Amino acid sequence: MDWEGKAGKELAAFVVGKGGVSGEELRRWMGEVLPGAMVPGRVKGVERLPLTSNGKVDKAALREWAGQEEEGGREPEEAPRTREEKELAEVWEEVLGRKKVGRRENYFALGGDSIKAIRMGAKLRERGWRVEVREVFTHPTVEELAGCMRREGEKAKKQEEVKGEVELTPVQRWWAGKVEKEHWSHFNNAVLLKVEKVEVGALRRALEAVGRQHDALRLRWRQGEEAGVRQEYAQEGAARELGEGLVEVEVKGGEWRKELEREAEKLQGSLSLEKGPVARAGLIHTPEGERVLWVVHHVAVDAVSWGVLVEDLGAAYRQCEAGAEQVVLPEKTDSFQSWSRALRDYAGSAEVHADKSYWAGVDAEVKRLGPLPSEGARGTGVEGDVARLRVELDEERTSILLRVAGILGRLGMNGLLVTGLARAFHDWTGEPRLALAMEGHGRERIPGGLDVSRTVGWFTSIYPVVIDSRPAESTSEQLHSVLRSLRGAARRGLSYGLLRGDSSPLGAEPPMGFNYLGEETHGSDVSGGFVEADEATGSSRSPHARRLREIEIDVLVRDGRLQLQLAYNGRAFPESRMRRLAEGSVHEAVEVARSVSPRSVEAERVRLYLLPFAGGSVDAYGPLLAGLGREVDVVPVELPGRGARSAERSLESLGAMTEFVLERIRADGGGPYALFGHSLGALLAYEVARAASAAGLDAPRHVFCGGLGAPWRIPPREGPRSDSELLSGTNRPPPTPEARDRLLEVLRADIGAVDRYRHQPGCASNAPLTLLAGEQEGISDEDLLAWREAAPGGFTVRRFEGGHGFLFEHVARITELISETLSE
Repeated sequence: MDWEGKAGKELAAFVVGKGGVSGEELRRWMGEVLPGAMVPGRVKGVERLPLTSNGKVDKAALREWAGQEEEGGREPEEAPRTREEKELAEVWEEVLGRKKVGRRENYFALGGDSIKAIRMGAKLRERGWRVEVREVFTHPTVEELAGCMRREGEKAKKQEEVKGEVELTPVQRWWAGKVEKEHWSHFNNAVLLKVEKVEVGALRRALEAVGRQHDALRLRWRQGEEAGVRQEYAQEGAARELGEGLVEVEVKGGEWRKELEREAEKLQGSLSLEKGPVARAGLIHTPEGERVLWVVHHVAVDAVSWGVLVEDLGAAYRQCEAGAEQVVLPEKTDSFQSWSRALRDYAGSAEVHADKSYWAGVDAEVKRLGPLPSEGARGTGVEGDVARLRVELDEERTSILLRVAGILGRLGMNGLLVTGLARAFHDWTGEPRLALAMEGHGRERIPGGLDVSRTVGWFTSIYPVVIDSRPAESTSEQLHSVLRSLRGAARRGLSYGLLRGDSSPLGAEPPMGFNYLGEETHGSDVSGGFVEADEATGSSRSPHARRLREIEIDVLVRDGRLQLQLAYNGRAFPESRMRRLAEGSVHEAVEVARSVSPRSVEAERVRLYLLPFAGGSVDAYGPLLAGLGREVDVVPVELPGRGARSAERSLESLGAMTEFVLERIRADGGGPYALFGHSLGALLAYEVARAASAAGLDAPRHVFCGGLGAPWRIPPREGPRSDSELLSGTNRPPPTPEARDRLLEVLRADIGAVDRYRHQPGCASNAPLTLLAGEQEGISDEDLLAWREAAPGGFTVRRFEGGHGFLFEHVARITELISETLSE
């Protein structure tokens, strides 16, 4: 049954039995037969179940028992063991609001999402640990993720104020082109906090400290010498303006909330993107305690930034209130300026340009779908035309969504909500396809190794996706179709903004935007005694500015209840139509969640065939085997002449190797499969994918090729290689002369097979292709992009720091990439 504890809603189970089996043992057994998100957080053995006077189970009494157990301190299913597990569990408890997280508990089942994962990464760095945020998606338990944690020598971040010009990020550039210049200064985000009593001087000093800490709060926009916009940091003195500019007012009487909103309107309209400030705060005295309204221009802040800002304000205020002479906040991460420069460099990479054909296809689909069927004035209208409505689900139906979303994993809640929205949209328009503008946090890993987990700025990535809601054989099939579309777009989301520019044909604008903001506990203590308040914060946008979209949908789970807010052009759509769309979306989402079984929502497992590289045994892929075991069915293919088949004669041509692998796939029977190979294995994977159809096999679900440029561009060898040249590329020297001779024999056969290889045009595989390459291994962007002509099914490129052996230096990132890709 559902139970609301101090940490939020969770599952509790009560078992009547003969005794002798602990709750922990029962939970472990359940974990073996149920998806992680369906395993109860509490399992308690009881002699009998309490009954009501009508003979039914007394759930109120059970909930009371669960509460008594919590007060007594619940033990997790299995306590963390290692130092890494203990520190990770402590961070999860803080970020997720949980008590005593066990080593086998699932991050998503505990309410985790991508934004909370960024906070988790930042908290771990404060403790001296590094873990890639996205690793939580493939290693979702404390036990597994702790294995990815590592101590690294952190390069020192500049702690002084950053100066100079700041490149516009893609989302800033897009926004500047959408909103008229005269309305640029009034496009804000705001948060309203309440506290019983505030010491004004301490608050002023705390705001000043936060202003010094976060350079984005000094951003300014100026018209450049040419047509463009120049973004730069204001002089150092501007860091004090957040504290010095604190406004203090008092509102009284029975209408104090309306008066508070009028004061908020003044604050909202007081920012200047050109002259400053871009952030202001107001202290408002009310009959029900103090309110602190904090308004920041959107060019300087996003959802992740707000978590950092509010946390730092609370920490700074506590120190100032206690009389500290100097405020100490967590060290800065890399600057917004460094990030924007890195994005500029990344925009010209093969990784980004490989996504061009994918986005061109999506863009064309969006344009074909056209505008929404309005019943009044056409177009987005202006902000003054906006109408808003909100629908809310009760805790029971929200719990169903959260539980199934936890089972689905990455983008699970997005998948349920967008499936519901697409079905409601079809009921409204009869159109089976829906174009949406989706938002991501944008803080993806890019070359340069920047850490922006605590950096304030507008990082958001916005990208289009087209959802096909045509009837499928089953609801779960329709849901998985939506998830594949969302995951495929999200994996490439950052590149869309980088590819869209003045000279790019990309630029289709879906008329509807969708943003799922995750879970939060409204009214919870956000630190320093500040608690989020629920009064109105005024208009965040100029009423005369052109709206960005005809319909904008924001969804949030707050206090265990899902809330959907729909903002729309009130002159184009009647309120009754929009309400049916909003209510229909959440209703359909719940119905989708209810109709799928745990087995049906689990992703279809894919066999991944690992093909060895030159001179190597497939055993060398050991780290990949360990990282991928939970996500896919890994099938190592050992070629004759190496490893366990070393007694057999080596195959001396790519054709013979290809036929050997095809026979193995054929022997394993039907079902989806994928191919992975590095170096020689990459060339072999490519040829196997091309030959699959002629061999009577389905095309592979995906092909991963590492360490290889386009095969038809492989230069011919000039003469045979010496033994020392052949052995120079091996990771470790052979331990014995016999092993050396055997390795040389295999290398000569492999290199000879490549030397004799001649690419035959035609017979291109329709399987999507992902290319992996080291930054320093000598494969040019031109060699990688040349693959495009051999990949009609689409292709992506991912670069990794290092030479030809990069594969073994980035195992976690590569296994994560494979798992994410195969989930699409």
